[in-house]
Parts: sequence; structure tokens; C-alpha cells
Amino acid sequence: MKNGTASQTRPRRNGSDNLILSSRVYKQRPTDTTYFSKSTQNEPASRPSDSGGNALQRNIVKVSSFASLPHNWNYNGAEKISQDVIQNATELLKHLRIQPQIFPTGRNSIQFEYEKKDGDYLEFEIYADKIVCYFEFEKDSKEFKISNNDSANTMVKLFYA
Repeated sequence: MKNGTASQTRPRRNGSDNLILSSRVYKQRPTDTTYFSKSTQNEPASRPSDSGGNALQRNIVKVSSFASLPHNWNYNGAEKISQDVIQNATELLKHLRIQPQIFPTGRNSIQFEYEKKDGDYLEFEIYADKIVCYFEFEKDSKEFKISNNDSANTMVKLFYA
């Protein structure tokens, strides 16, 4: 999202099956048609944002903008992102020392992503009632629920250690 305007978060098609949202291209995963993942074609691995206030403020604005996504924003029946999800994601952002890449999902959740150039990957999916952590590290992967925001921050620290 540029300049924090809601009109720029309106999804649109780019002539194929891709969806453009906030200048990023999302593609449907064939196994879960309600979920859109970031296209990584011609993009380097995402870099963590600095821990300064500017990155935090940008991410808070981005998460808040998801409230303006209309019903069916992903062209696959997605519901609006609930205020509880937005509030939980905002609170988690305030605890993270390294700011993530952020994306809405078609499951009424918000996804935070960290990725290293070597392919290691850390993800938090924030719901109204839980946070699910998923990681891939040296070809091993695991998914589990975390109990609080401090646990998420610890996972990020360990990921970049």
C-alpha cells in the first residue's frame, strides 16, 4: 500500500489469474483456493524491516487498511478481515523488534512473514482467537500455536540468530 490510502488496497486483476493488491501480485495456491501467497518471481527474499518506529508505523497503517477490504476482496468469497484480527495483529506488531512483511489472507487472518535468502522461512498467522506459527528451516518444517506476543518475538530473535 502506498501513502496509506484505502483506494490503493482495492484488488484488481492483471489480465491473468493473478490478483494485484497493494502493488504485490498474489497467486492462488492450488491446494487452498481461499488463500493467496506472495509471488516470488524476480523478487529477492524479503528482508526484515528495521526495528525503528517508521517500520512499525508503516505496518500498523497497512494492517489497519485491511479493514477496508470488501467482501470477496480475493475474488474467491473471502470475508472482510474482522476488527478482532486487526487488533490482535496490531498488538503483535508492537511487540516485534524486527518488523515483518504483512499480507491479508482469505481465512479472516493476517499473515506476518520473514524469509532469509537461504530459504529459511518464518510465518505467523494471526486470527481473532489464536496465533499460528509456521517455520521452514534447513528443509524441516513445523506448525504450532503460540501462547502470547512475547513467544512470537522470541521466535523472530531465534530465526535471525
